[in-house]
Amino acid sequence: MQTQTAVRAAQMGGQVGLKEGLPVTDGRVDILKLWLRLYPGDMHADLRKLNDEGLSKRADFRQVSPTEFVRFWGLMIAGTVYAQRGRDLWENSNMLDGIRDQPQFQKYMAFHRFKITRSLIIYCKAETQQIGLDPWAWFRNGVDDFNRNRRDVLQQGVYQTMDESMSAYKPRKDKLGGLPNITYIHRKPKPLGTEMKTMCDCATGVMVYMEVQEGKNAMREKSMQPNMECLPRVCYEWRRMQVMKA
Repeated sequence: MQTQTAVRAAQMGGQVGLKEGLPVTDGRVDILKLWLRLYPGDMHADLRKLNDEGLSKRADFRQVSPTEFVRFWGLMIAGTVYAQRGRDLWENSNMLDGIRDQPQFQKYMAFHRFKITRSLIIYCKAETQQIGLDPWAWFRNGVDDFNRNRRDVLQQGVYQTMDESMSAYKPRKDKLGGLPNITYIHRKPKPLGTEMKTMCDCATGVMVYMEVQEGKNAMREKSMQPNMECLPRVCYEWRRMQVMKA
């Protein structure tokens, strides 16, 4: 979805959209290059961290290649549009919706390689030196990289709109399921999970900023102006990031 809206943004002209314009190959939009440009952070640095962790666990670990890494994310995204889940995406299943063919993910990546990559993917953005000190050390760099990427890559329009997103999660073993904080929002289709306050560019529909809701006490202390209400604080932090870049 972010890639589609970025294409639309770039086609709207120079005032909004990608600062460097659309990547084009043979007269067509190069979706892979566009995705890589929107990737939050340094993909090769993230891949090195993943492989270093894999080698530390097993001496015979076969490192994940850049091609596998990109395919892994492609399959993660593609899996959201199918009714099948888990191994059924790799095997022929009776769960057809009458519109799409069998997923046949095995054509792109073996299931066991996908599982190995998924088990290590959390290390891509982990700040290992902060684990035990910062409860969000596994994830904070990912949010920061996302916000910096959208600031640096996108020419944002005049108007932004606030929203909230929910990364649904259902704990299985304890109250928080290993997360530092979980939010419950009754009106959401899946009301339990990690809540994020977000900001989207009105001209393109692209999400340009997110802030994870870390819990009442943590958010009270987070901002430079801790008495701010949530939405003004997000606006303040987004604007501060723009000014810091300038």
